[in-house]
Amino acid sequence: MYQRTIKSPVAVEGNGLHTGSHCKLDLVPAPPNTGILFHKRVGRESVAIPALAENVVNTKFATTIGLHDNSECSIMTIEHLMAALLGLGIDNVHCYVDGPEIPMLDGCSHAYVELLQGAQLQSLDQTKRVLRVVDSVCCADGDAWAILKPHCSFRLNVQIAYEHSSFNDPMVCHASFDSASQSFVEELSHARTYGFRFDHSYLKAEGRAQGIDENTQEVLIFDRETLPAGTKLRYPNEAARHKILDAYGDLALTGFGEILGSYTGYKAGHTLNYRLVKKLLAQQSSFEEVLTD
Repeated sequence: MYQRTIKSPVAVEGNGLHTGSHCKLDLVPAPPNTGILFHKRVGRESVAIPALAENVVNTKFATTIGLHDNSECSIMTIEHLMAALLGLGIDNVHCYVDGPEIPMLDGCSHAYVELLQGAQLQSLDQTKRVLRVVDSVCCADGDAWAILKPHCSFRLNVQIAYEHSSFNDPMVCHASFDSASQSFVEELSHARTYGFRFDHSYLKAEGRAQGIDENTQEVLIFDRETLPAGTKLRYPNEAARHKILDAYGDLALTGFGEILGSYTGYKAGHTLNYRLVKKLLAQQSSFEEVLTD
């Protein structure tokens, strides 16, 4: 199995989910062992930021990477793009960003999947770097927790819990995915970001969710009792699947082109996912690197 990049450059632009600012993203082919490398345009200069857990600077409501000593050099909400890259097996690409955030697009990963597929995938002459989990790693915060265990494929399970009538059915609150038997594109990439209408004013005051209005179709917005009339779910458990999508993107910050391990999260979000990846990488006995043939 060999590393991959894209054959030709592609670009996309749109508003950011949290900042509401207009953002542009250019994706450019990269040579073997480059990894996923972001470039933040600041004035006439471009600052390189590798998509690695060590460069995460914020995990509140989204995953943000940047330079720890320069707040201007940060890029918000990278998780949906990162999930698409890992889901398609793309190891190397340059990501040039104009603006504070990655464009929201369709609120999930599918628009990025289509963009990358349109650029066509290209195999390179270096073998893919695979991370194999060999010992369990766990992080917790109150009653929320996330764990990674050894497994022969990349398997993810999540359970979410809210005091909301839409989530009374356990099947709506649970989702699972296994890369050995399921398609990332079909089973996960369409699952949209979600939130609650009663949280919207709080998020706005926190400087978040600026790109969301009352009529947006790119985000699932739950009322106090149910979804607004006319809202059609893409999956019965779309919110839970989006949690898997987020975890997919966060775990991609290990820097490896493939992961062999089983992730389970209960009420887990970006912060726990980040802590889990950091703990995994800090405990070298918990994983090994596999070079594929």
